[in-house]
Amino acid sequence: MLFVLQLPWLATARSEASPEFTIAYQTFAAALKTNDLDATLNRCTEAQDIAVQHLGDGDRRTADLSYDCGALFNKVGRKPSAIAMLQQATAQQEKAYGPEAVELIRVLMAFGATRMTDWPEREQALRCNSCPCSINTLSAPHIPCHGPGVPGVGRKS
Repeated sequence: MLFVLQLPWLATARSEASPEFTIAYQTFAAALKTNDLDATLNRCTEAQDIAVQHLGDGDRRTADLSYDCGALFNKVGRKPSAIAMLQQATAQQEKAYGPEAVELIRVLMAFGATRMTDWPEREQALRCNSCPCSINTLSAPHIPCHGPGVPGVGRKS
């Protein structure tokens, strides 16, 4: 998974950012320079909470921090938290950038990548149990593929 965080906006942050937010964000940015993902995640969630309080859900900085938190949750293996945060980030990105903004691509890709990490287990649970064909029954009911009248089949392989 591509791990890209949204740091550049600190330099262009608008003047309405509270000192509390600025300090929290700078602490998060400093934590990114370490190899301690858990500490970085803690600083990110703190900055994101403060951003929601002081800047609101429609602010780009809040939306970008929500994405950062989701990416970090995924990186440390906390998939349910990552999915929840990336869902929140998607809504915030749509509000901040617009529903068709290019900025949504990275959030949706991260959301998809996070959801796909458990695909092998889900796929296995959905496989046909009545024959060795391994047909995935996710999109359609299973049609028997082994038996009389099916060309080239009718035998267990």
